[in-house]
Amino acid sequence: MIEFNWLILLISSCIPIIVGYVWFNANFYKKISKSNEQLNLSIKWSLVSIIGLFILSFMYSITLSYQVIHQLHFQSMLINEVGFEKGEGNAYKDLIYILELYGKNFRSFGHGAFHGILNSIFLIMPILVFQKLITKIEWKIIAYIWAFWAICSMIMGGIICELYTS
Repeated sequence: MIEFNWLILLISSCIPIIVGYVWFNANFYKKISKSNEQLNLSIKWSLVSIIGLFILSFMYSITLSYQVIHQLHFQSMLINEVGFEKGEGNAYKDLIYILELYGKNFRSFGHGAFHGILNSIFLIMPILVFQKLITKIEWKIIAYIWAFWAICSMIMGGIICELYTS
């Protein structure tokens, strides 16, 4: 049975904070922008904001783990079977057999990064576009924020998929 790997989830939760520190730095944006105007996006770095960002990133890493590790879906289908949670019964034996045969399939950094970019396109982008339509934020800002989440999702998905062991 695949158990939560809290250490990998905690490590991957640091990715948005590290990338955000660089990405939302005014000096970094000046280097990648062709114009001198700034997006006026910045994070006020304090202990409270870092802890808040870490908690939100941790929640995202848990969600992302279910998207990049296909074996977790098979396990979730059997959880209500008799004796499964105690490690008994036919469903548990079937799960162990399936994990021995196919437990390492699609468990690479590239596969996790692929699902991370899909997540940013099909989950994060619609949310940001919806926000743009409500608040009238410029498309340039939406694209910049989406690019941040695309990079974070790819790195987080890759780390979770590759290193999340049972």
